[in-house]
Amino acid sequence: MRKNSGLFVVVSLSLGLASFGASLEGQGWASEDASILAPLADTLQKLTDDFDLTQVEAMSGSLLDGPEHSLAPDEQVFHPAIRSYKYQHFYKGKLVLGSMVIHHLGRRGHYVQNELSHFNMDVTPGLSDSDAASAAQSFFHGIPVARAPRLMILADKENNAARLVYMVKLKGRLLHGRHVILDARNGALVADLPDEIDIQDGPTRMINPRGRPRGAGAPIVPPFFAQGGAPAGGGMPIEVFNASGGKIVEVDMNQVIASRGKLPPEARTACEILENVQHSPMMFVPQNCPQVVKDGAPAAGADASAQRAASNSALVLQYYSQNFNRNSYDGKGSPLVSMVHAGQKWDNAFWSQGQNVMAYGDGDGVQFRDFTNGVDVAGHEMTHGVTSETAKLLMAKDAGALNEANSDFFGVMIANGGTNWVIGQGLSINPAHPVGIRDLAKPSNLTFAKEKGNPNAARFPYPEHISQRVSAAPGEACDGHNDFCWVHINATITGHARFLVTQAIGKKNAEQLYYVVLTQYLTPTSTIPSEAQNAMSACDQLFDAQTCGNVKGAYAQVGL
Repeated sequence: MRKNSGLFVVVSLSLGLASFGASLEGQGWASEDASILAPLADTLQKLTDDFDLTQVEAMSGSLLDGPEHSLAPDEQVFHPAIRSYKYQHFYKGKLVLGSMVIHHLGRRGHYVQNELSHFNMDVTPGLSDSDAASAAQSFFHGIPVARAPRLMILADKENNAARLVYMVKLKGRLLHGRHVILDARNGALVADLPDEIDIQDGPTRMINPRGRPRGAGAPIVPPFFAQGGAPAGGGMPIEVFNASGGKIVEVDMNQVIASRGKLPPEARTACEILENVQHSPMMFVPQNCPQVVKDGAPAAGADASAQRAASNSALVLQYYSQNFNRNSYDGKGSPLVSMVHAGQKWDNAFWSQGQNVMAYGDGDGVQFRDFTNGVDVAGHEMTHGVTSETAKLLMAKDAGALNEANSDFFGVMIANGGTNWVIGQGLSINPAHPVGIRDLAKPSNLTFAKEKGNPNAARFPYPEHISQRVSAAPGEACDGHNDFCWVHINATITGHARFLVTQAIGKKNAEQLYYVVLTQYLTPTSTIPSEAQNAMSACDQLFDAQTCGNVKGAYAQVGL
């Protein structure tokens, strides 16, 4: 054993605990609290005492480029088969987003996952904090800033590159706020990360609508709490509010923009605020809405939608508890809060990471029915809550695609255990042509358009191979205009791989594999190729060689 050589323990305790994510609200953001760091530092020291450091010499060079590089303990995550210890990379005191070292201890012993980025750079910004705040506001019509901009480094491990950026949190006036990433040199917009995550980016169509896509079946709509582990009388951390039962205020977005996000006085007592063109939801205030389910027990005003929403939440709670011993989305038993009848004929659903609320639209009545009918959609959205508490994947580029693919996979597992891989097919109104949102078994069955709002725009099949990955133009910001650099589109590459892996190793093994990958291997800026490597590495710690050979073969089919 070689002990205390200094290769791994390059730790600056004054830097604090790094905790960040797709929803950065309330996530800690490199806390300076030494009481949090102390036990983690003790763990690191114990690992160093017991750990043969020759295993990390291959990756130590990136930290030994100079004293500017350091590691700080982030968190410990334990699975019955694998214990993982995460360490955050800092450069000249600045957090390097997504650059980490993760030390795993499993059936095959020690494994060091090197997710460090190699770079050296000047960390002097071209903008002051106030300049960054003003620049962020200029992109979003003067919406107020919620907190002081944070200077950090956004790394690109694949290309050994890095970019000095500001992360700016804008207040939750419209759709509960957003985090804006700006180039710290010139103020250019890098990414816009809204707090809400939709199930789809736009209407989906079938290439050949004849017949039923693979895996099609009747929508699964479970009876209220029939499988939820608790009687209908309640006792579960489930809350449901009715958005249509309270005061609804429609606003002219042009006026809101002109007033820099200021809402009319009547909005103060509104349950829901809609924009007045598409009538889609802009903001919820749950305390102003009728509560129709409390602690899992339906009230007199709980209609079928509310009861389905509560049943969906019960299934999600049961699934994560029984399969992974996880207590709610955050592992701490927090309630699952849902809002039904969101918007007017709104054909979408989302998870708000700012408020930790699940919102269901009623559907447009033409293509989609009430979104509470989609158990897989509910499982998808609430799994975003799990992701925001674990891997904290940013909702942009590959990381955002992995965020979506992860939710697709667990949404399918929660709803039907892998018998139907078409997301949202139970929402289709026409049973002869069940469209769905994404088809993980055969992604190219469905098509997407790059141009929003144009019904005549060219359409393309969803990708099912890494060579078909859709990329933004060089220098193009990731925002709503390009689906945050095509997160809902590229999700089917990894989603299809997960379908193939499940066919190859079985449902139970696949569930355990991808839960471990999510909670212990992924970083906020993971890529589609790195996730494939993570899955193979995690498999080595969980299963035998034959099983892992099957996982490798499945990923090879999508070019990974």
